[in-house]
This record gives sequence, structure tokens and C-alpha cells, in this order.
Amino acid sequence: MYKRVESGGYKVLLFISLLVILISLVLVSRDGMKNYLLSGFYENSFQREIPLMDVKSAYNEGKSGTSSRLFKIIGSGLSRELNLLGVGYVQAQGVNNESIATSAGADPKRNTGNDEFSFDYGTYENRGIKVNRRYSDKNLVAGVYNPALVFNYPTNKPQVLIYHTHNGEGYGANKADERDNDKNVVAVGNALTEELENYGIMVIHDTTIHDDKDYDKAYYESVKTMEKYLDKYGDMDLVIDIHRDAVDNKAAVTTRLNGKDVAKIMFVFARENEHFQDNYKVASDLLKITNSLYPSLLRGEGEFYRNHGINYYNQHKSKGAVLIEVGAHTNKPQEAKETAKYLGRIMAEYLYKKYTEV
Repeated sequence: MYKRVESGGYKVLLFISLLVILISLVLVSRDGMKNYLLSGFYENSFQREIPLMDVKSAYNEGKSGTSSRLFKIIGSGLSRELNLLGVGYVQAQGVNNESIATSAGADPKRNTGNDEFSFDYGTYENRGIKVNRRYSDKNLVAGVYNPALVFNYPTNKPQVLIYHTHNGEGYGANKADERDNDKNVVAVGNALTEELENYGIMVIHDTTIHDDKDYDKAYYESVKTMEKYLDKYGDMDLVIDIHRDAVDNKAAVTTRLNGKDVAKIMFVFARENEHFQDNYKVASDLLKITNSLYPSLLRGEGEFYRNHGINYYNQHKSKGAVLIEVGAHTNKPQEAKETAKYLGRIMAEYLYKKYTEV
């Protein structure tokens, strides 16, 4: 319909128009330009992608401050992405400019309020242990596996014994007796064994069935299995009896870590057993590590006590005895297996410290 007119005048007009626009941009106030850029693009875009950065007041800074802030934003974004890949560690800033993480090399004891590590457990920064957590994503926490914890443990005896007083405690069904070892607590033991062995930790996972005759008397059977190994090797660092609870409210025993649903854990104690103080010291250290790396993994405070329990839950036989409830029957088998991976990291932290800080 319309024919384009090709002429030199058209090109001159276009050039003049572009020149006018350019001059206008140069003459516009610097504060207005910074307000537009920072409050528009950078604040909206970077604040969404890097929620730990405080960019609300960036456009009130001078020219050098704005340039510095922009480089900080870009640098922090790069650091965060590297951190999420397990390469770095972010010195993150909250919206009130208070640090919510400890930078590498800082003294954890000096950060009391928002410090990721609320206790001094080893020298994390020197071991390259990384915590991947974003303020806007509460379920993105420390990774499951950390190669910095690999260690040449003594080979003359196992460091860990795993067994099950109630092998038939299953997941994903209301059946009281689940003998499929891919759907019960034995599956958790298998997954935990695999994780621990990845760190060089020697593990015995005994799957002897103890609850097929009398559920209530199963502890009197499982203690025989436990004693068999203690007689052969002496006491071990961790002697773990893995159970699962019976809780109808699945939400109470489930959390979300790194994008996956996992079963929560709880430590159970028999107070009046002769090794209670030793048992509690071991479990307390494990609880501290859990609170540091995966706080939502704990069910409540993570502790439950009985005075005696049935046969003291066998805890009177070992100073390293630990009874762990992994979720409940309402959890799916895969959720309990995912928990085992995190337990592997927690126990590797504990054992690494114990063997390297002698």
C-alpha cells in the first residue's frame, strides 16, 4: 500500500533525532538516572535473584558508591551461584545490613545472633565445609555429601554398628509388620551404611530379625546381636538402633531439605542406664551438628526420654549407643532413605572431629 521513500533527507533526519536523544540522556540528572536504573532494573531484578543483598538504598550513594555497589551486587551474585554449586561460601547481607552468615576465616564465636553455626564444632572454615543457604529459600541447606570429611579411619575395628530391634517397622503403610527390606527401617540402615562408607568409615550393618516372635521382647533379642559384635571388637564409636515411630500426622514428621521431602529424626534415651551420660554426650554432639546444618530435620527438640525403657533400649551395653527414630509409618520409604543421607553427613562430621582432634 505504502512505498518507502529512499532519500538522503530521511537519513539526515534520523541522525539528528538520535543525536538529540543522546544529548538528552547526557544532560539528564545523575540522581534521576541512578534512581531509574537502580530502583527499576537492579533493585527489582537483583533483589529477586539475590535476596540476601540490600540494594534499597543503593541509589542514594554517590557515583563511586554506585559503581562499588553494582560491582558488589554482581560479585555477590556470582559468589552465591558458585556457593550453590559447592564452590564457595557467601558472606550474605540481610535487609538490615546485618551479617547472617560467617565468612570464611572468621571466628564463629564472635557471631552470636545470626551466625549459621551457633556453637564451635571443629574448624569448619579450614576444612572447606560449605553451607548453602539462601534467606529466601529455607529448605536449601547444607549439601548431603562433603568430600572434605573423607578420612583414613583405623581398619582394625569398625567405627559404627547399625542394627534394628524392630526390623518390621515399615513406611508408607499401616501394616505393623513390613518384611520388605526396601520399605522398612532396614532400607534406612542400608542407605546410611552406603553414605558412611563413602567417607571411609567402617560399618557393620546387621539385619538379623529380632521382632518376628515377640515385638515387646525384641530388645532382649537384639541385645544378643549387639553383644556379639562388642565381644569381638570392643565398644564402638556409634552403635545405632534405627526405628520409626507411629504418627498419623505426616506433617509432624516430615520436612523439606534441598527440594526434597525427608523424614524428621528424634533421639530416644533411657535415663537410668549406667552409660546415660556417655550416650547423651554422643547424641548431644549429633544434635548440635544437626541444628547447625539441618535444623528442620529434628522433630521438636530432637530428644525423647524414658527412665528405663525396655531393657534400657540396650543403651547400658555401649557408651556410643544411639537410638534414632526416623520418621513414622506415614512417611514414604524414599523420604526415610533421603534422611539416611543427611544422617551420614551428620555422623561423618562427628567422627571426623573425634579422630582428627585427638
